[in-house]
Amino acid sequence: MEKRPKNFPGKDEKYPWRNKETLEKMSRFCLKCEDLVDDPTLEFCPKCGELLCTQKDAAILWKTRQQTVSQWCRIHNVEWVRRQKQARTGQRPRLGIDWKNLRTRNVTTEEILEVIKSLQDLREKLTIEQEEVSGHIETDCPIGIVCMGDLHIGHMHTDYEKLYKHIKLVLDTPNSYVLLVGDLIENNNLAATVQHQDLHTEDLIPTSMQKRLTEMLLHPLVLKRKIAAIVLGCHDERSKRSDDFDFCDYCAEVANVPYLGYGGKINLRVGQTDYSLVVRHKFPMQSRYNATHANKQMLRFYLDGDISITAHMHEAAVEECYIRGEPKLNIRVAAYKTSDSFGRAKGFNPVKPTSPVVILWPDRKRFIGFRETEAGLDYLKYLNRDRNK
Repeated sequence: MEKRPKNFPGKDEKYPWRNKETLEKMSRFCLKCEDLVDDPTLEFCPKCGELLCTQKDAAILWKTRQQTVSQWCRIHNVEWVRRQKQARTGQRPRLGIDWKNLRTRNVTTEEILEVIKSLQDLREKLTIEQEEVSGHIETDCPIGIVCMGDLHIGHMHTDYEKLYKHIKLVLDTPNSYVLLVGDLIENNNLAATVQHQDLHTEDLIPTSMQKRLTEMLLHPLVLKRKIAAIVLGCHDERSKRSDDFDFCDYCAEVANVPYLGYGGKINLRVGQTDYSLVVRHKFPMQSRYNATHANKQMLRFYLDGDISITAHMHEAAVEECYIRGEPKLNIRVAAYKTSDSFGRAKGFNPVKPTSPVVILWPDRKRFIGFRETEAGLDYLKYLNRDRNK
């Protein structure tokens, strides 16, 4: 206390803290004004704005211990507001300037959470990404799904001639569709440099032109409704990280096809037969000794299906197996980027560009995979030779 008041409750009493009435008065006593405040719940004097008497102040004035004052308050059931240097009830001591239109935060937690919830709902309505999608192809002919990924459009070692040839093959083959499994563009932007400090940029054209060229290559497939679905790749994700623009999301919306994001499940009915395809650009537990090891683990630990499809490792592989007593087909997509400095530095061999094909029958549960694009589409044409005449 800077100033000791001359008059205070219990001044002439021997043991003022034992008197309930004296305790109640002291709890609402202003040391500066030397007056009582009517409202016992206030922390500051409405006249001078100073903090009201605390139990510690009372103990000093009464020449006793604060613990004694607190103990007798509990005995007499006296509610003494625990006053600190700052108000807890929203009241504040008066400053030198008496502001008339001081602006304060006039919002509640409930109002903030309500706005956040509405933004979450709006974001959910705006996104087209989904983890599972179902579709139906009304046909009595076998169909072919060309699993195409790791295009790496824009890289100097991408085989553009082979890529364009395979796109033309799909366009010229009835009942064939393309499943895009990510890494459509090379996309060596700022996000890639941050992630890979030793990145050697080998882009022929800038990222903006890579996206334009990809749109031009896919446009004929969009017109003929040949694209089945699109999955996000790690190179495509670099744009999402750097400027929050998901190029694969954009392509899927333009083509009006499902966008599975990082991956998901496609439930596809071909004629009268149901198939399920589990697709991701990459999955953990990759192996250089067992090309489809990650595919099998994906069916065991991620999502179950008839066919598993991955990419990312750049070498094609097709393998049949049984999991839980059911036949499965595992496909790993090859890259159209034959090599790069990263692969050469790590000791990887140049790859042969190809897009594996899986053929599905409409009248019975049967599927067969081809590692080579030309072989798969030729067999599809052979199966439908009588119907295509």
